[in-house]
Amino acid sequence: MIGIRIRGLVKAFSPGGRTLRALDGVDLEIPPGSLTAIVGRSGCGKTTLLRTLGGLETPDEGDVAFFDPSGPRDPRSLRRGMVFQEPRLFPWLSVRDNIAFSLPREEGASAEAAERVEQILGKMRLQGFENALPHELSGGMAQRAALGRTLCFDPDLLLLDEPFGALDYFTRRTLQHDLAALFRSEGKTVVLVTHDVEEALALGQRVLLLDRGRVLSSWTLETPPGARAPDDPDVVRGRREILRHFGQSSGEGAGGRTEGSKILRNNTL
Repeated sequence: MIGIRIRGLVKAFSPGGRTLRALDGVDLEIPPGSLTAIVGRSGCGKTTLLRTLGGLETPDEGDVAFFDPSGPRDPRSLRRGMVFQEPRLFPWLSVRDNIAFSLPREEGASAEAAERVEQILGKMRLQGFENALPHELSGGMAQRAALGRTLCFDPDLLLLDEPFGALDYFTRRTLQHDLAALFRSEGKTVVLVTHDVEEALALGQRVLLLDRGRVLSSWTLETPPGARAPDDPDVVRGRREILRHFGQSSGEGAGGRTEGSKILRNNTL
């Protein structure tokens, strides 16, 4: 299991010649084997942070270090898997072949690889659709196939960029429960970014509030991931506190913090 330490992370872009800091001095630690949810509005830096963790963006300043229980890990040795809002399946490949595509070429034809693909098909509840093409799948099934493709090559770190954002409410809730079950069974370090406050509170062991490229606050939830309904007291109270933060961030006191409730333990960063 992989942990992450981030210190002074800065990433800027220059659209139209104007410099914008997508990440503005982020300090953060993600424990090995945890499910961390990062919530924030569009444009707050969530995806840039996730892409940096995935090695798709290079920081302008600061440091991202990876470690496991035995010590530091070279980022080049990590298996990092990323799932996007769109399934991004290969339209000419079947569900089975899409899932198997993530395996290294030298492993793809082995009996062990075939068994792994069958296990993933079962875990993602795609039996009976192994030979279907992507256009024959519902949105939820296509996203399960995309998640299965990423899990198939056994990543050390699973990065999720609003993977359920394009789905209807009922399908989204089902896949949230599926993700929570996979987290418990696979033992991965998972980082989920979302603009959906309820989703962050339903899934995260720890929920981070990101705004204007900075982490404003974090909460540790005491009930296990996947066991929280929308009317769960943890979710109701957490939603109220996070939305209060959003209200503060739009005016003066953008860096302010509120105290955690009895259910949510607030951790300043």
